[in-house]
Amino acid sequence: MAMIASPLAEGLFHKAIIQSGSMRTESIARAENFSDDTVDGYFSSSNELITQLFKDLGIASNRREAKRDIQSIDDENLAGILRNQEASQIVLADLHNPFVTSGVHQIPQLIRDEIILPSESIPTLLAYPTNYNNVPIILGSNRDNAKSQMAFEKENVYWYANIFPRIRDRTKYSLNAIIRSAQTHALAVEKPAELFTKSRLDVDAPMNVFTYRFDWDELQSNSVWNLAEVIGAGQGVEIEFVFGEFISGLSIPNLYDPLSKYSRDVLSKLMMNYWGNFAYSGSPNEGRNMNQPHWKAWSPDGDNTMLLDSEDGGGARMYERRLKIEDLKSRILLFSKELDQYQRCQQYARAFLFSFQSSDFWDEEYYDRIPFQGCKMYKKQLFKNLF
Repeated sequence: MAMIASPLAEGLFHKAIIQSGSMRTESIARAENFSDDTVDGYFSSSNELITQLFKDLGIASNRREAKRDIQSIDDENLAGILRNQEASQIVLADLHNPFVTSGVHQIPQLIRDEIILPSESIPTLLAYPTNYNNVPIILGSNRDNAKSQMAFEKENVYWYANIFPRIRDRTKYSLNAIIRSAQTHALAVEKPAELFTKSRLDVDAPMNVFTYRFDWDELQSNSVWNLAEVIGAGQGVEIEFVFGEFISGLSIPNLYDPLSKYSRDVLSKLMMNYWGNFAYSGSPNEGRNMNQPHWKAWSPDGDNTMLLDSEDGGGARMYERRLKIEDLKSRILLFSKELDQYQRCQQYARAFLFSFQSSDFWDEEYYDRIPFQGCKMYKKQLFKNLF
């Protein structure tokens, strides 16, 4: 998505395929400021990273001392300290950040620096086709998108001997996966497709935005490895279908069931034909062989999304999928009705503020009045470690 938004990428590419992408970007203030500044910074902003680095190096004994040192040192001396560090020391400082709990590096990824990316957020840019690189696009996500991450979160899954996964609470796991996967579709597929299409309608441009959902989940499933439930149609599973190789398997042993090889290969060939024709012509259409179900452009009415699944799962077919921001809010409430108010507030914060998806749709007023008791009593910063 960054290449779509960057003026420096103009003319350097002619089509784009974004699989489980994101519209999330950060302002310079969010990328630099301390997390408790008046204009609060990202929980792993550059100042937060330097704070932890100073503690790791023994320059400061606590956060308060580190903040004081950072605020008093000039840019040249600070740059000198940073340049004298090994790369590993910087990486460790990020991982030692007390706000980071997932073991994944979470520094701001895309910064609106007004050079590579404009100062406006991506949703704002997409309102006008002259603001971004207007090329044919495929946008998509997977039905169980979130499971590829959830499977490695200790509160969700225990890996016996680091090989055999055991879900701790199957009901909770399933409900959380539904909510978190729906969030990816709503914010990374549905919303950008709507914005792209509307802006192109305004200038009578051709409809060349295509969306999909990947549903294939026929993974190893037995008394030892229940990967169909643990991973299912998780994020990243679809990548091997696009390239036609099934060796790495998300680095999970015994991911694929030998009995599903035929259905896997059939769907892989179909997807390669769609992706290949899109690269060739700017439309997946009916694939390179012109004998597959017609993949229509996304539209605000009627069938708008290609569902990719095995023949047993119904095969590849167009269907109508609508999941707007308000729908996502309703779904969070529906699937969190068995949770207490703290957990309900946590789900909303995860969906709209602390995730890999855009935070541009965060609604503070709605957060304060979420049924049934509102969330004013829980400061949003409580949920920083969800990301």
